[in-house]
Amino acid sequence: MQKQTRGFTLVELLVVIAIIGILIGLLLPAVQMARNSARRTQCSNNLRQMGLAIHNFHDTKNFIPPSRPADGFLTWHVFLMPFLELNNLEDRLNWQLPYYQQDPEALQTGVPVYVCPSRRSSGDVSSFEMQNQPVGICGDYAGNAGSVFENNGYTINFGFNTKTNGVFNSGYTTQNPVVDGVLTKYRGRYNFASIRDGLSNTLFVGEKALNMQKMNEPGGLGDGCMYNGDEPGVAMRVGGPLFGIAKNKTPQPPQTWTVFGSFHPLICNFTLGDGSVKPIPNSIDDRVYGYLCDRDDGEAVNLPE
Repeated sequence: MQKQTRGFTLVELLVVIAIIGILIGLLLPAVQMARNSARRTQCSNNLRQMGLAIHNFHDTKNFIPPSRPADGFLTWHVFLMPFLELNNLEDRLNWQLPYYQQDPEALQTGVPVYVCPSRRSSGDVSSFEMQNQPVGICGDYAGNAGSVFENNGYTINFGFNTKTNGVFNSGYTTQNPVVDGVLTKYRGRYNFASIRDGLSNTLFVGEKALNMQKMNEPGGLGDGCMYNGDEPGVAMRVGGPLFGIAKNKTPQPPQTWTVFGSFHPLICNFTLGDGSVKPIPNSIDDRVYGYLCDRDDGEAVNLPE
């Protein structure tokens, strides 16, 4: 007589499937939270490395790297490369020549430290560049070009105005630093002594606002190759009551090329002058935020926890 084996009933199978579905539903948010936390930590580490690189640059040169030493030349991202163990790439980029004369392959080489993993990979190349210039690698971090409190003639021209009060400025000068198409010297720069509000009270580098639907697009959309000094919004941003931290992932012009902003929920990561990294809530009072962007306004600021 054969022994009969009992299988699962349809009801039992449905119960098991339902339990598995519930467990997956419970686990997925936890997994996603862990991933988001890891990406935010990596973003903070990137900014921490940049903060250390700025200090090492300053110790060597006795000034903070300029945002862009002249119109159309390379940005501060290139000047920090030797202090980020990127000497081989820096050797292929010539700071004395305009962006459009650089090695195209070098312009398209990925640099993970300049990319927030919550946004994209380190290999994203701009879809095009203005004026038919060569495309290049995109980045997610910009230098602090200062604060804007009112429409008082201080237009957002990122460091080419005598009233700039940020850190990564190029400072206007009547003497042209470009001779026969070659950059012979820097146009404007600051050192730590210029940060009169104190290094721990001044923002240096932060995540720049971008529209997630228009990634890798330059011009008024604010992305494009991070080395292109013809597009100041790729390397510099401002803050203050008129230009608060972007509140979402789809800001519209002019926010896309003027303000800071993050894809992390509710915060934007910044490196301060002392090298520390702080997550600043995007709900921060805009005037307090403006004081943090100004290097010498004399305003004491307590950073939000």
